[in-house]
Amino acid sequence: MPAGEQEAAAEAAAGQVALEEGRAAEVGDTLEDLRKNREHPGAVTNIMRSLKCSSLATTALKILLFLPILPVIWLCMLLPAVVLTVVYLPLWFVCPDVLIRCLGMKERPGHAPEWMLPSPGAAQSQQFSDVLPAQLRGVFYTRNMGLPCDFMCFQRGRWSDEKKTSTIFLTADPNVFCLRREFLGVLIRIVFAFVRCGYDFEFELDEQGRLREALVIGSVLCFRIPKFFMQFGMTDVSPNRDGSLWERWSILFGRVETSYWVERVLDENGLKTRFFPHVLAEVPERCLGIGG
Repeated sequence: MPAGEQEAAAEAAAGQVALEEGRAAEVGDTLEDLRKNREHPGAVTNIMRSLKCSSLATTALKILLFLPILPVIWLCMLLPAVVLTVVYLPLWFVCPDVLIRCLGMKERPGHAPEWMLPSPGAAQSQQFSDVLPAQLRGVFYTRNMGLPCDFMCFQRGRWSDEKKTSTIFLTADPNVFCLRREFLGVLIRIVFAFVRCGYDFEFELDEQGRLREALVIGSVLCFRIPKFFMQFGMTDVSPNRDGSLWERWSILFGRVETSYWVERVLDENGLKTRFFPHVLAEVPERCLGIGG
């Protein structure tokens, strides 16, 4: 892109951010409002409210069938988490910077997440896909996620154009996720690396060939979590269906859980979008990148 066009695009993006700041103030678009109302003011629909819970009998049946799996979860995830907490928690209080470096993590600026975007030529040198749909490009803020994870970047994962599937591993793919600089974030990095936790985003297309909705299938130790027990999805709820806003919804044992929203805050060229003010207001100034 020529320098003049880049400057014009940057000015337009800055103007859009300023407009969004004013709009957010008018409609009360704060994180507290999002949690209270359980809907995003920028979304054209609310997927969570359209989902239906299973009957209590069905939920009870699913929980009963899940009980035999609990010992495996305990051995693979909960027990290592307890042991690692005992080992690493004292180190976190004594020398957190050393612990962060030993775990292959780097302290990064939370208010300038451009570092998550692949550098020019990375698609060839590091096997990042150069055919990723435009709807998934850029850096996304996982707003109201709950876990200490603020950003994600699909460009750091793997894309299958044949299957329309994006595959990401939380700790194996460099800078695909950004964790908060707190002990829980460090613990997630350790445990998820131990069990090789990842996700497949299996997309459906609309009549115009755009990504419409993804079934999000988690995997632990290379085993996919059956959607009979836990069903996750991600739907494009942006006004222009351009991937700027997604709703990440969940159904656990037949019960609909509160959604979180995936907002594009930087486009693939690193330009700020209308959602970037949410980053400045809600994300800590320092965070942790994994590798890269």
